[in-house]
Amino acid sequence: MTLSGGPSKVMFPTPNRRYITIAGVILFLEWTWLLLGSPRHEDILASLPSLQKVSEDIFDYPFVESNALKDICDSTEWNSELIFTCEDNSGSVADVKNSILNCLRFTIAAGGRLVNPRIVIPNNETSPADSPAKGADFGYMFDIHHFLMSLHLSCPQLNTYRHVDDIPPRAWMHDPLSLRPEDLQSPVPPTGIPSPETWGKEFRSWLNSQTANRAPTRGLMVVNLARSPPVYPVASDEGSLAYEFSSFLKVQPDARKLATSTFHAIINKYNIDAKDSYAIAYNAYIGAYLGSKGAADDASNLDGTPSRRILNEALAGDLRVIYLASSNSSSRESLAAVASPLGVRIATKFDLLRSRDAKALQALAPEQQGLIDYLVLGKASEFMGVGGDAFGWSVALGRQGKWRRDGGEGMEGELMRDSLSRIYGDGGDDEFASCLWP
Repeated sequence: MTLSGGPSKVMFPTPNRRYITIAGVILFLEWTWLLLGSPRHEDILASLPSLQKVSEDIFDYPFVESNALKDICDSTEWNSELIFTCEDNSGSVADVKNSILNCLRFTIAAGGRLVNPRIVIPNNETSPADSPAKGADFGYMFDIHHFLMSLHLSCPQLNTYRHVDDIPPRAWMHDPLSLRPEDLQSPVPPTGIPSPETWGKEFRSWLNSQTANRAPTRGLMVVNLARSPPVYPVASDEGSLAYEFSSFLKVQPDARKLATSTFHAIINKYNIDAKDSYAIAYNAYIGAYLGSKGAADDASNLDGTPSRRILNEALAGDLRVIYLASSNSSSRESLAAVASPLGVRIATKFDLLRSRDAKALQALAPEQQGLIDYLVLGKASEFMGVGGDAFGWSVALGRQGKWRRDGGEGMEGELMRDSLSRIYGDGGDDEFASCLWP
């Protein structure tokens, strides 16, 4: 049978305009969400804990606001005509840190202004014997922005000059005065100046005697504070101040990042489960500092040397990785030769850093390379060092162990032990430690 009419057609219902409008609105909202509001692919990946990017700087921390220092500054008699300089800060990071903080503390006691401290760079082996040492800005070792902001928050009365050239010219009508802070209370015992609370008053008397016969200089006086051994008894201030004060000096950013890379290399190489944070890494590794006298050279002797003690502690605590810092180049080989058969691994920053980080490390001066050790040792599960210089003591004191006992009879060469750190040695010359900022 033939159907009449033309070819058959498939008929669709005519769209309703209301539905078209609704569909358009929905489509518009979906595209807007995709373009503007939806999480990107990389954002979703970053939100997954297992794929989060590791921190490039675990040793960073916020500005410091010290209420203890605020109280001191509020009670200080300030003199806007008095300017202090601290130009002769040299040595290891611990030496420079203590020198700068001493200068700052004496400046506050006297109520003066401060020119940003500078750091003396020692000559290298290729320099002529009679060539003068070079000076470097504060940023050679420490974070200047953190220092100035923390000072502003904690002691707003203390004004600073960025550089000695910023001092008004009228201050140079007379030669600057020079003073070793400890000379005002000599003789000074190894435990520091006997009366830190009266030092400011004694300084003002000294200053008056030095300027009595000078022609007026329209008000400005410059005093160069000479570098001193550790002489300020830090325990004489309120308990919390020492740690807050020390935190004004934060290691400069480039060294912090290299220290972070070193820490990451330790935990990755030895499969250590440790948090990626500034906190001490528990059950991770031992930090060891063997000083500048090659304490590891006799590690093979079983006579209780510091290096042998460190190995014994590693075995007793089941911590089989030791991060080693020593200025003696043979220390690692000597200690590793004894440690390896015992299943203990020795690591240094030179072993751990690779490619670009290794090149950046080699580009640093030796005292700047020490910044990396200073930070990585401070984060160790346990720290053990030798006495005799400020470096090991500074690391140990800065770790803030919860209890402490000093060496004595029956301690078998331990100068200090707390819940996190130990210092070994004879102890004859380590009374200065009571004057070290942590």
